[in-house]
Amino acid sequence: MENYTKKAFKGTSLAAFFLIGSSFLSYLIRISLAKKLTTEDYGLFFAVMSFMLFLLIFRDMGFKSALTKYIAQFNAEGEISKIKTYIFCSLSFQLISSLILVAVFIGLSKFLAINYFKSEYAIPLLVIFSFYVVISMLTGIFYSILQGFQDVKWYSASETIRLGTTLLTFFPLWFLDFGILAPALAFLGGIVATFIFLMLGTLKYRYLLKFKLGKIKPAMAELVKFSLPVIFRGIGDKVIGYLDVLILTFFLSLSEVGVYNAVLPTALIFMFMAKAISSILFPMSSELWYKNEKKKLARGLELIYNYSLIFFIPVIVIAFIFADVLIGKFFGAEFLAGITAFRILVLGVLCFMITSNNNSVLTGIGKTMKITKITLTAATLNIILNLSLIPKFKLEGAAIATTCSYVLMLIMSTIEIRKLVPIGSPWKNWIKSILAGIIFGGTLYYLRDLIQINYWLNIILALLGGLLVYVMVIYFFDLVDFKEIKKIYQQVRRKDKLEVMEENNLE
Repeated sequence: MENYTKKAFKGTSLAAFFLIGSSFLSYLIRISLAKKLTTEDYGLFFAVMSFMLFLLIFRDMGFKSALTKYIAQFNAEGEISKIKTYIFCSLSFQLISSLILVAVFIGLSKFLAINYFKSEYAIPLLVIFSFYVVISMLTGIFYSILQGFQDVKWYSASETIRLGTTLLTFFPLWFLDFGILAPALAFLGGIVATFIFLMLGTLKYRYLLKFKLGKIKPAMAELVKFSLPVIFRGIGDKVIGYLDVLILTFFLSLSEVGVYNAVLPTALIFMFMAKAISSILFPMSSELWYKNEKKKLARGLELIYNYSLIFFIPVIVIAFIFADVLIGKFFGAEFLAGITAFRILVLGVLCFMITSNNNSVLTGIGKTMKITKITLTAATLNIILNLSLIPKFKLEGAAIATTCSYVLMLIMSTIEIRKLVPIGSPWKNWIKSILAGIIFGGTLYYLRDLIQINYWLNIILALLGGLLVYVMVIYFFDLVDFKEIKKIYQQVRRKDKLEVMEENNLE
């Protein structure tokens, strides 16, 4: 029997390693652009990029998630011949939708530049991002194949490759006086490098080419059936993720849009921890569900619920208390206007960390309609709050809208998970974890002002003292079961019988 604890731990650890790297690179790119570009140019670049990313839902149409899901399912069922057919259908559909989107981008570039972005520099940016649309589509196909086969080392490294190439490409382009086009061309270079990297990773699955294509219509119908609710979910996700920036672009100046595009990604950078878990949960939950191993799936979720917040909360609290360092010291004094918005956003991100794991499981077990209902409900709330709050409260209004949407998604997704998977209620432990986080935050705030030696030394000492108090509190609240942790460690270390047999055969 396969050791899923070991498999999940190793996969999550590897994914977390690369996600830490990619999160660092993402933050470094934002800082580099903020230092080199004016606040207005910074705002224009990310306004155009947000516009492009928002419209990509009409390219993917849910087929990316569907392809990953069916590859994992067919691989578990041993129906390898179906995999090629589903890849072909997904590729064909997304290629056509990509070309349509490119035509829209290029055809309406002048109109959008004058009437929406209010800058002629938006025209070449839209053209460059048109190439990004096509290449990223092909990259997504390779990513889905690797994720479906749970080839963690390849797809986990892809984002690090993309962002690393983007960063390295930006500086030469900037020094060659490409101006605001430098980051756009750098992002294009990053996706090209990722495309090549993932293509190399999929070469081991070229044996799929030997199989004949199956019936296209039934495969396409199955993909569409799975994707339809995912499409609406995707629209909801895009609304929650990008509508605030789009509305800010309409109502406020590009400089204010630039400030928000510094604080929002800085808050979302902490999602790397949840993404590491989600990238493993999605295909694994699909496999366990179709093998009818619901008890193992429930056990895994309980462990995640019990321990994820314990690790998530200190990071979020540190970001909340030291917001001036993350924003002011790294981006510059002109971005400090976004501190309050940032603090509101990181509270929402904490909720979204758990929500993303819930959504990965619901998607893996084929309950995409559940996620669609949740996401559309939250998106509706997001639209209402954004339109109501942004004109009056500006950046803070956008942050409140996003955070309220994340809180609603957490509550609704947890309720749905508990209906489908036999797990206990996580609310009691979550409340205790939040209380521990509040105590940790209060300790940090007190120690930061109490210790006056050296600016950075003060921060280090405050962190050490706060973490010590936090460990004591979670122990007092009985949030950690050391016997359980020891058992998990033993499961991770234990070699499966199959592994031992393979080693003996090799000897």
